[in-house]
Amino acid sequence: MNEKSSIETNQYGHVDIRGGVPTGLTHIPKAKYGTMRVAQICKAVGCDHASVVVGVSKAHGRFKPDLDGIVVPIQYRRKLLARIAAQKTRRRDTPVRKPRDYAPMFDKKYGHARNALQDAAMAMLNLNRYCKHDECSQIDNREIYAIKNRFVELLYQSGKCVSASRHVQDRTELECSRCGGCGCAKCDDSGTYREASTAIYYVLSFDIEGTRFTWHQPAEAVEFNVVTMGADTPMPKIMAKPLELDTGRFQKAKAKALVRWVIDNWCQQAPALIAV
Repeated sequence: MNEKSSIETNQYGHVDIRGGVPTGLTHIPKAKYGTMRVAQICKAVGCDHASVVVGVSKAHGRFKPDLDGIVVPIQYRRKLLARIAAQKTRRRDTPVRKPRDYAPMFDKKYGHARNALQDAAMAMLNLNRYCKHDECSQIDNREIYAIKNRFVELLYQSGKCVSASRHVQDRTELECSRCGGCGCAKCDDSGTYREASTAIYYVLSFDIEGTRFTWHQPAEAVEFNVVTMGADTPMPKIMAKPLELDTGRFQKAKAKALVRWVIDNWCQQAPALIAV
């Protein structure tokens, strides 16, 4: 029994409806709400909910449940579906907010990418640190690392690299903590958060106007030739570090815009230097 819900579930928080939906409950398939945060909608409506098992399949050598949607008390079905429909309407009618265009500001302040290189490196340092904090979303994480890959390549191809080495990290298989290995949305129904593997990172240090900046780059993200010095060494433990900006509050959007502006501006001056 789930202590946080009046709905009886198994030890993983699921309700198995392969033999039928339990009395007093109703099934709302995933297709009804798509990518909406259904837990928040249920909370707003005031009803309990639980994810449901509609089948079982085998993947990665183990059986896993097939999940599809939620069950809620039957008396809340109409109210919940009405709230979902209203939220879909708001999404459709809400105008898309255009991001601020920082380019004119950077053009006026720096003129050329080389004049903004140190500021961009500091912005990239803070963005990289931000990725390791809990408040960083997966979307931000992917976007920032994509920008970082291009920026690091630009610095390397520009001759700013003063040292390059490799760190090796052995990773053990990790079971998904949310479902206990049974499969859920977090682990893409595999039951495994991470498979056993060996990860290789390039450690690249750059000298930018007398300041040293160092970044770890996963080997699979490095699409240019790197000349390393010395033998591979074990990966040290890296802790999340505080964000440091001289201008005060960390401005994520402005920091990303500055690094992008440097990359684009530099590539216009030397298009053969780095692929955009």
